[in-house]
Amino acid sequence: MLTLTQRIANVIAASLLGGLSVFVIADSGRMPFGGASEPGPGFFPTILGVLLLLVSAGLVLRAFTVEPHGDASRLAIGHRYGLLVLLAVTVLGLVLEGLGALTAVALFVFLCLIVLAPLRWYTAAAAAVAASLLTHAFFGRLL
Repeated sequence: MLTLTQRIANVIAASLLGGLSVFVIADSGRMPFGGASEPGPGFFPTILGVLLLLVSAGLVLRAFTVEPHGDASRLAIGHRYGLLVLLAVTVLGLVLEGLGALTAVALFVFLCLIVLAPLRWYTAAAAAVAASLLTHAFFGRLL
């Protein structure tokens, strides 16, 4: 488990958010901006990118102006299963189109339940199938 000071964690988070916001602003600049009365496809991404950049600047400012007190000065980063969940979400994104949504969601839920919950494989499989069918029913009705 990695331990960081709150100041360093805020600077890292602000840097990641700032980088994302710069990417969003630059990428939305390739689309027509439009105006307030008739916004184009680049209007809202640009606005949201600027807002995100302001939030990241606020995080940096806070990191160097506010002193944390007591236990809040050190943060423990990491979780026993965090990497496995990140890996499962990545695999879901890679196989979603090839396997189809129903199969990919069922596989994702099954793997997460096997890894994270103390369930037997057949209980996890039943829950995964139910989650997949409920997802299909919900989005089938909604869309």
